Amino acid sequence: MNLQELTMKWQEQHVAIQQHMELNQKLAAEISKMKVFHLFASMRSIKILTLIVGLLWVMFIDGLLVATYSYASPYFFWSAFLQSLLTKVAIGVYLYQLVLVYQTDISETVVQTQQRIAKLTLSTLWVTRILFLQLPLWTTFWWTEAFINEISPIAQSLLFTFVILFTALALWLFINIRMNNSEKPWFRWIFRGREWEPLVKANNLLTELNANL
Repeated sequence: MNLQELTMKWQEQHVAIQQHMELNQKLAAEISKMKVFHLFASMRSIKILTLIVGLLWVMFIDGLLVATYSYASPYFFWSAFLQSLLTKVAIGVYLYQLVLVYQTDISETVVQTQQRIAKLTLSTLWVTRILFLQLPLWTTFWWTEAFINEISPIAQSLLFTFVILFTALALWLFINIRMNNSEKPWFRWIFRGREWEPLVKANNLLTELNANL
């Protein structure tokens, strides 16, 4: 076998190796995209359940507001009204997320899927912020004017202190629920379970896939 034949054999082997590597990369990409698709699918049931519970809760609160409008305490009315309003905003976000989840297609490019994950992640942060704004409302809905007027100044101070503390906590969480705090223990405690972990896993899969392409 002369030098020319050896060179041709080497080139053929090199081409075969490259084709094999490209095939492996394509297979790895398809497997990763299938895993991401299944991770997205795993979020559907919990989001649908949350949406149903939210809708039932809003219907209950709104029905209560209508039924008690003529005699309800202003504290109850405005606490319940604002709580219902914030829940409706959260429901809207969940509907948007469900659309994103159901629109996910395995034929999408990696970039398109990453953009979808980014939208889901951002909307999850926002819906959590919105729901935490309800915290102070849970401290005032049961008040009545008669109750406030009858209790001692010390008891009034304690009640208002609780409202201030819960309001401060709600505002702090609203401001600090951001991805740059994702490694902090309190953030990890809040964001866990079937709505958040699939997003993290899917993002890690796609990041790893991009690194290997």
